Amino acid sequence: MAEEIKNNTYTNDSIDSFKDEIEAIRHKPASIGIENHNHLFTEVLANSIDESREGFGNIIEVIKHKNLYITIKDRGRGIPLGKNTNGEYVYKKTLCKLWSGGKMDNTKNKGKYLFSLGTNGCGLKATNFCSDIFRCTSFRDSKKYFIEYQKGRQQCELQEEKYDYPNTGTIVTWKPSIDVFRTGNDTNSDFIRLMLKQQSIVNKGLKLTFKDETNDTYEEFYYENGIIDFIKEYGENKNLIDVIYWSTETEGKDEVENSKVDDIINKVNPQYKIKCNIGFTFNNSKQLTEFYHNGSYLVNGGTPDDFIKNAFVYSIDKYLNTNKIYDKKDKKIKYDDIKDSLIVISDTYSTISIYTDQAKKKIDSDLMKKHMSEYLKQQLEIYFVENPLEAKLICTTILNNARANFKANKAKQDIKKKLQGESKNPFGKITGVKHCNFKKSKLEERILIITEGLSANSTVENAIDSRIMGCMGLRGRFINSLKSNVSSVLENEPARRLIKALGCGIEIPYEERKKYKDIQTYTPENLKYGTLGILVDSDAWGSSIFLGILTFMWKYMSTFLKENRVCLIKSPRYEFTLTKTEESIFAYNEEEKEEMIKKLDSENIKYIIGIKKGIGEFDKLIFHEYILSEKAREKTFIPVNYDKLNEAIINDKFELFMGEIVAPRREFIQQNIVDIDLNNMD
Repeated sequence: MAEEIKNNTYTNDSIDSFKDEIEAIRHKPASIGIENHNHLFTEVLANSIDESREGFGNIIEVIKHKNLYITIKDRGRGIPLGKNTNGEYVYKKTLCKLWSGGKMDNTKNKGKYLFSLGTNGCGLKATNFCSDIFRCTSFRDSKKYFIEYQKGRQQCELQEEKYDYPNTGTIVTWKPSIDVFRTGNDTNSDFIRLMLKQQSIVNKGLKLTFKDETNDTYEEFYYENGIIDFIKEYGENKNLIDVIYWSTETEGKDEVENSKVDDIINKVNPQYKIKCNIGFTFNNSKQLTEFYHNGSYLVNGGTPDDFIKNAFVYSIDKYLNTNKIYDKKDKKIKYDDIKDSLIVISDTYSTISIYTDQAKKKIDSDLMKKHMSEYLKQQLEIYFVENPLEAKLICTTILNNARANFKANKAKQDIKKKLQGESKNPFGKITGVKHCNFKKSKLEERILIITEGLSANSTVENAIDSRIMGCMGLRGRFINSLKSNVSSVLENEPARRLIKALGCGIEIPYEERKKYKDIQTYTPENLKYGTLGILVDSDAWGSSIFLGILTFMWKYMSTFLKENRVCLIKSPRYEFTLTKTEESIFAYNEEEKEEMIKKLDSENIKYIIGIKKGIGEFDKLIFHEYILSEKAREKTFIPVNYDKLNEAIINDKFELFMGEIVAPRREFIQQNIVDIDLNNMD
């Protein structure tokens, strides 16, 4: 070890560097914000979007070729590639030199990309450097320009030829390099669709098309009125009011603590412009909150999230107070109450970068926050005065949401308490449950046996191997969980105690996850038993209890069930009492009974056959030997091998036996069971 450390030298000769920018970016694309191969698409698309925003071109075409090349065509002014007035070829800057381009300083209104997504001058170069093949064609100045690169290295001289048509534009084709993006270079088609959809929303009148040659599809993304048309579409004619769309611009500085008006502060805290568009409506069936900045979707929001919360909560709360709509017992509304019915899209712009991270997923601007909060408050107040009917509808809807949420939160707190168990100690006592010895056993060998009733549980409790086995007797009827929601299930005492006994929590069904999103669900690390054994009487009532518990496991502990941790414990059905010795021999089913009869008759042994209906009829020693012993378990523990069953069939069977529709169940019983009065079925 000492020798290894000695040889691990760090000297002047240890310092190295990449050969050039191309090699550096191909090895470290994240250093300039390139997250993955899909990200290259956003960088190229952004340039075409910027051209369209400047009023040059209203159609952008995207092609995904069969060989996984991507092509983006726009009808802008064409990217400059030729010589400037100094006689220099500018393609070396626009396509090859990092931190160079035509959007480097847009803080002044020069008419060049005032609100641009990318102002660093890196995106197109990064795409060039990180691609196996990169081709750029530009139509401008009555010429057609073309140049090609491989892995960032120029492959030909810039080609120029006369182009007499009036149309201008840029065509960029590339294929991400597998050497750079080792997870793959197939630009995801769904990602492309999402990007084009988002850009069509915030760029009204811009048509974006996508031809996917890998699956022979063609799609168009277009909203004539941008955000307004999208919100109308998304609301599916269920919006409570017409879509409201407001736009505002301002210029200023962010507030800086202890700032001084001097040259230093002016550089650190520059003057900049912002523009904010917001479209919204209210809807009782759907909700949506999306933020965009300079055309880029903001995953984490930031400032737009802040000013929307501030303005909407303030304005609606003020209306409810002013008009005395609150009841005495009502709590002040929260943003979550508004969000439940709000469809809103914020589309903001700034002339300087206000992103909080390299990936551009969140923005932070004091100037924007202050201006937009006050602007929205004023606009909402005016709207409420000028539209009294709509104002009352909006605000009473939000108040009703608040009341419903208050009740739901109270129910959630009750559920949390019920899921926490009766003891802070996860292995503590639970009423009606006798635990095994957790200290002297391992998870996978532990078995929790659930029995039908307290008398049966008494028999089991005296017969189990207490080191590895725990038991729980059902008290009360086990709920039909297929028809019940989370709250109802946790009101059911047998279900609640089973959850506590297993210790791992439940899995909230999909349709209720939003309601209980902050409740910790199934946690396998907290599981106390590796197997759940269901032991019920050998009659119809026992079978119905087994099916009820199995249904509960399927709906609320599906992971536990799918891991084949549930089994039916089978007890002997028939008892042969030998007349001469009074010895008991047991048969588990009809087949074993017939074999035993043949055997005893052949040996001329007289016997009496009895039927064991209840668990409580067994002696504890016999019960252990014939049901719970390690040898007996090979026959008596019947696993529910979920992984060998078809999911669709399982779903159909649960619906058949436990669903709300009775007719199919009647028909099944009529076809499979005899000597039963169907009129007594419920």
